[in-house]
Amino acid sequence: MSHDPSSAELKLAKDNLVASLYDLSKAAQGVTKNAYNFLSLLEGEPLDSNTFLKRELAHAAASVNPLNFTKSGRPKPLKDPNAPKKPLTSYILFFNHLRSTVAQANPGLTQTDIAKEVSRQWKEISEEDKSYWKGLYEKEREKYEQEIKLYNESKEALQHAHDVQQMAEMVNMVDMEGLEGIELPPKKKSKKSKK
Repeated sequence: MSHDPSSAELKLAKDNLVASLYDLSKAAQGVTKNAYNFLSLLEGEPLDSNTFLKRELAHAAASVNPLNFTKSGRPKPLKDPNAPKKPLTSYILFFNHLRSTVAQANPGLTQTDIAKEVSRQWKEISEEDKSYWKGLYEKEREKYEQEIKLYNESKEALQHAHDVQQMAEMVNMVDMEGLEGIELPPKKKSKKSKK
């Protein structure tokens, strides 16, 4: 059995929803006003909503690149330009080695045709010859793994130092003299500690 709401019930539900949304918008306006006041005090100068919005929009536009999104709409992780580069595969090493030779031997070939010719040669070489290129790749991969390990360790250390610096700046932002007369409420005892 389904319940079909009457028009009076629908009107009441709609009115309640509209009233709730109105209260929510008023609360959001109050939060915005308090945020402006807080930022004005931090920056030491009056801050109007237009200045704030222009600054924040410029900052957001600079930090978001519309091309940095995947097809699903998720943002791509930003790549660190200082991170070690992954090694080239054995095929790419072979390709880079032969590309100029094939281009010089066949001056009329387009880049696509050169790629097809190098691909054909890769398929035709023996496993013994391929093992040479695979060996070069393995050496580069081992070197990369060592570099990425060192990079990640240094990155973690830098992040820790940055976090400590931010914490120190936050502590310095608080005026400790203004907090002298304020007593913090006592901690409530948890029920687990009563044994």
